[in-house]
Amino acid sequence: MVIKDNKKILADLIITEITDVETISLVKLCHSIEIPVEHIFMMVEYGVLEPINYRASHIRWRFPADSISKVQTAIRLERDLDLNMAGVALVIELMDELKQLRQQDISF
Repeated sequence: MVIKDNKKILADLIITEITDVETISLVKLCHSIEIPVEHIFMMVEYGVLEPINYRASHIRWRFPADSISKVQTAIRLERDLDLNMAGVALVIELMDELKQLRQQDISF
């Protein structure tokens, strides 16, 4: 009985943690940046963005709130450096890795 209760408490904590993360819908993401939904689809396809609920219908996709700044960065890379989406994905991946390395360096 105690084990079942502990598993339920753990499951509730995980669900609470997931639902507490700020997210934005596909529609709101497109409207906030004023880009067509097809552009977001392409970013997801190339790994620039990753919906939280990828297996759901794309209409129900939710993205982390920081996706707005990631999309804005991707758009600037496309426009200013004339990169294709594969290039944009690579640059953003390298930027994310650099950010993680800097955070690790600070924590030591």
